[in-house]
Amino acid sequence: MKELTLREIQLLSLDLMKEIHAYCEAEGIRYSMAYGSLIGVVRHKGFIPWDDDIDIVMPRPDYERFIRGFRSDRAKVAIPGEDSCQPIARVYDTRDTVAYTKYPFLTKGERPGLWIDVYPIDNVPDDPEEFDRHAEECRQLYRRMVRRRKMLAKAADLRNVPPRWHFPWRWVRVRWWRLRAGFPDLMKESGEQRRLMEKYPWGSTDHVSQLGIRNWVYRDHLPADLFDNNILMPFEGMEVRVPKDYHTFLIPQYPNYMELPPEDKREQHTLSATKFYWKDKK
Repeated sequence: MKELTLREIQLLSLDLMKEIHAYCEAEGIRYSMAYGSLIGVVRHKGFIPWDDDIDIVMPRPDYERFIRGFRSDRAKVAIPGEDSCQPIARVYDTRDTVAYTKYPFLTKGERPGLWIDVYPIDNVPDDPEEFDRHAEECRQLYRRMVRRRKMLAKAADLRNVPPRWHFPWRWVRVRWWRLRAGFPDLMKESGEQRRLMEKYPWGSTDHVSQLGIRNWVYRDHLPADLFDNNILMPFEGMEVRVPKDYHTFLIPQYPNYMELPPEDKREQHTLSATKFYWKDKK
């Protein structure tokens, strides 16, 4: 198999994003570019040069409509609690690429291709201290899930994620975890987090946040109307949606987001644990 280059990953992700954008525009579904992808829009009018994925967010009602309605000839939606143990949805390629990862998320044996993460935005407590407690509970559940998802990894996953000399040790460790603890009920555990994410019904508070994937601690305690008036901005030759007040979205995690980080901090996050390969290219 031939591994995708970073630019090939970006261009194939862009093709998926064009389908997602067209569907959302046609159906009136609110979405916004998020995190590094949003910085890319604002700072580069495209991908951050070293970024290896696309992230988007959707208010919970729009998210539910999207994961049930989106269809593509070359992609599927991995739906949490049905065929995925992730607490967020992923639109993954089924036609051109295949992924090998230390952190599998599909639970029915299918191997995905490269993907775009789709995060739901949920209502959260208005009180900042109560929000911090709620968000930290979600973070701890997610971190536990990530550790336990390693037990879903197959030998092929571990063999194809460099450095390859780590493979024997990785595989022995996964086998030992399974013998000691068995296969965890990841769907049940991810359901715990999804129920916590939706604890506050949509429209019941004046603040929202993204509670699904929280590898960090930061105060993304956002106004509930932030995504009501998303605007179009250029991205790699197309237009994508971003919050009109994108500064409010970015500043809690990226206080200096318009500044380029030092070269030793320009990290590729997905590719540290996942490798993407062409299906039919040698």
